[in-house]
Amino acid sequence: MADLVTLRYANVLAERIGSQGLTPGEIEAAFPEAARAHERLGARRRSGEMGFYDLPLDRPGLRESLELAGRFRGAFQNLLVLGIGGSALGTLAVHRALGAALHNHLPPERRGGMRLFVCDNVDPETLADLLDWLDPRETAVNVISKSGGTAETLAQFLAVHAWLAGAVGAEGARDRLVVTTDPEKGFLRQYARREGVAALDVPPNVGGRFSVLTPVGLFPLACAGVDVEGLLD
Repeated sequence: MADLVTLRYANVLAERIGSQGLTPGEIEAAFPEAARAHERLGARRRSGEMGFYDLPLDRPGLRESLELAGRFRGAFQNLLVLGIGGSALGTLAVHRALGAALHNHLPPERRGGMRLFVCDNVDPETLADLLDWLDPRETAVNVISKSGGTAETLAQFLAVHAWLAGAVGAEGARDRLVVTTDPEKGFLRQYARREGVAALDVPPNVGGRFSVLTPVGLFPLACAGVDVEGLLD
């Protein structure tokens, strides 16, 4: 099997860039420490502490994400994602890489999924303009926070929930919500249990910035029509 990644480092060598570059001797001298660092990372992976390494193999939450995405794609035209940092950036990156550049402007038969809006900024004018444009009757909302208590995301959620409930009622708002959060703790998990809101799990051993191949990214990407099983393959 060919190497998936090739590191070309010629342009950091002294023979290319002069005295500020590295010499072969300096690189060779770093080998022992690099090997020790590699072993430490491997040990943390084997212990289960660093779960992101094995997400394409373990595929936590894939079935639940696909089932829920299938249900939402058949019911709504828009998915609004609320989250910041790792709860938003991975989804944006994958969708921009694999989706059509003007995905949200395409007709449904060409989109292959829901329109995708990722709101990763608490600027009130941006959010107000977006909510003014979206039709709440045709919009589902995915609230993402690994801790379940991210202040910016909860602030967004308060505004968006009021917008939804004002248009479709409390029950209609509940049916349009999905929370993605810690499987056991945090405000969003408690809220989902209390209100009967659909919920997906963020694996506890996967950091937010590495979570795009968990339901954090798999659910919204599947809603937008991305082949997430093919992505994991």
